[in-house]
Amino acid sequence: MRCLVWLLILALAAVIFLPLAVVLLFQRQPPLRISTDRAVRLYLPTSGSLQVLPLEEYLVGVVAAEMPARFGLEALKAQAVASRTYAVRRLLLAREGKGSHRDADLCNDAQHCQGWLAEKEMQQRWGFLGYWFYRRKVAAAVAATRGQVLTYEGRLIDAAYHAASGGRTEDAAEVWGTPVPYLRSVPSPWEEEAPQHLVTVVLPAAEVARRLGLPYKPGHPFILRPVASTVSGRVKSVRAGDRLLDGPQFRQLLGLNSTFVTWEQKGEDFIFKSRGYGHGVGMSQYGAAGLARRGKSFREILAHYYPGTALVPLEALSLP
Repeated sequence: MRCLVWLLILALAAVIFLPLAVVLLFQRQPPLRISTDRAVRLYLPTSGSLQVLPLEEYLVGVVAAEMPARFGLEALKAQAVASRTYAVRRLLLAREGKGSHRDADLCNDAQHCQGWLAEKEMQQRWGFLGYWFYRRKVAAAVAATRGQVLTYEGRLIDAAYHAASGGRTEDAAEVWGTPVPYLRSVPSPWEEEAPQHLVTVVLPAAEVARRLGLPYKPGHPFILRPVASTVSGRVKSVRAGDRLLDGPQFRQLLGLNSTFVTWEQKGEDFIFKSRGYGHGVGMSQYGAAGLARRGKSFREILAHYYPGTALVPLEALSLP
């Protein structure tokens, strides 16, 4: 009798749970393998249109937009790998429904995703003759690194990059509040050709006060001093009158190139001296160019700016 009861219980459990298990099995998405031929859905905000193109073809437009094509080939290769890694991460987010665009994987707004140039825009940037030379050079950099991405402990990295660091990159924790082992502050003294390497800006005290939202009376100076600095020496927080501003906010309000800045007041003017351009995290593009001029390979460039990472072929990744 007891055996019969157990058999009835097992049969009932099978009737209830077996269909559910089958449904879950077939609903579960298979592991994703992104190939170099994977289509990228690219949103173009200026026209409101959507363009679909293969990943590697998309990357030619990205490298053309994000890095000066006159840079050395090894620097362009490093940019291609960083941009490919960035793009694949966004493809995964879009697949999981966590992307920033409803019907697209990425856009071509450099402030939001990555820049991207169409063929006509490349011609406008480089001219007729320059287009044929630089377009082939950029395409060669993408082709030479085809399918290669950066990983850390087997996972795709967040391949942050910026124009110029001013001599030393920033630690990710100082900018975004979360430490990232491969986005640490590293020296980058090879940026002598960067137009933003050292920039001096003179602003009247009245204009500084207006931008910072402070009251101002001629002849009555107001407090403007750094309170804390980051590990790389950038401004972390600033006391401006009765306001306490963080570094990025201070930079944005005053329109400075970076938070790697010092200043002094002379009479009714403030003199700001900034170094580098951008948030300073990850690969410095002008630093990469400087390393390429010194004979370093794209692998060495990437290893310097993303310490502890591994360069792997995209097809070898089995992504969830």
